[in-house]
Amino acid sequence: LARLGGDLHAYLDTAFDGTKEMREIISTILDKGRNEQRLDSTSVNINDVLTTTLRFWEADAAFKHGVEKILNLDPDLPAVEAVYAHWSQSFDNLLSNAMAAMVDTDVKQLSIRTEFGDQNIRIEIQDTGHGMDETTLERIFDPFFTTRSDGLGTGLGLASVKALLEPYGVTIGVASSPGRGTRFELTLPLVDNKPDAPVSPPQASRRRLRRAGDGAASG
Repeated sequence: LARLGGDLHAYLDTAFDGTKEMREIISTILDKGRNEQRLDSTSVNINDVLTTTLRFWEADAAFKHGVEKILNLDPDLPAVEAVYAHWSQSFDNLLSNAMAAMVDTDVKQLSIRTEFGDQNIRIEIQDTGHGMDETTLERIFDPFFTTRSDGLGTGLGLASVKALLEPYGVTIGVASSPGRGTRFELTLPLVDNKPDAPVSPPQASRRRLRRAGDGAASG
């Protein structure tokens, strides 16, 4: 009986932890959805958008258990005036691209860093995926261009990132080579970062859970 009681307590603890985790995931999905419904500019903390996006991706078992996450977020990052959905969907697409790139690699590591300096916010997202050659790099932001052969890529993910963020004055740098992964670097100037006009990405869609890699190319 004592052994049964111990097993029961362990089972109940596991069930409680699972229920708590599921509640947090549902809360994140609901919060993310509510924020993305707003299309007006508001005060946005880039670190908060990144961490919410990462929590959203925790619903994907491959991301949660199979990818090592390394975060280095600048706690002094200033808020910016922006449409939350523009940044949330952009980070979602970049993470989807990284996951697709690492699907068949032995080392799966995602590094995210933010920093503020010289009136610029810089965001780096780096993966240990299969990387891209120069020919592919030249086309990754072209709408409908995809390197995927499994029929899952739409070729709109990175094109959407470009369409959503360039109106803020964001410059997007990409460093990649075959077998060495890919690093995206976004630089946001804080001078007049409000978009000049409403942004309509090319049919940007939200990620479907457990289906990574709807981006234009995977690095």
